[in-house]
Amino acid sequence: MASNYFLLFVLVAATLLSKANAKKTLFSDFYSSSCLELLPIVQKVVIKAIKNETGGGASLLQLLFHDCFVNVREKITTLNNNSARGFNVIDDIKAKVEKACILALAAQDSVVYLGGPLWKVSLGRRDSIIASRVDANNSIPSPLLNLTALKRSFSN
Repeated sequence: MASNYFLLFVLVAATLLSKANAKKTLFSDFYSSSCLELLPIVQKVVIKAIKNETGGGASLLQLLFHDCFVNVREKITTLNNNSARGFNVIDDIKAKVEKACILALAAQDSVVYLGGPLWKVSLGRRDSIIASRVDANNSIPSPLLNLTALKRSFSN
């Protein structure tokens, strides 16, 4: 039963990502000439993190989920630290790859490593310079929403 909910969450998240990544400034090969080692570095750090903490993959996917709904990029540090884990993995990747779009890649790699679906990640996002607790609280769908309400949230 729990795996069905996880699969549903992954499918909804992938749908959200495909819509969020449709911007003209994002490309799956954005770093192909400027950072050839980006993908292997992100994947290596993510797999190491998941091996160290089995909930790490879900934490990274949750960060991306929150990131897309609140419309901030990799700077959602105002969220409750007890409910938004995974920042340490992102910080580790950032230490290895400066100026990289790592959050979407980290979430994708964690889902794939844990047996979930693969999707094409468009790259080129820039870090936000602000974070808003109000936007986070108002934009992220409630965990109590039913499937119809969740679909409506993701379609916006």
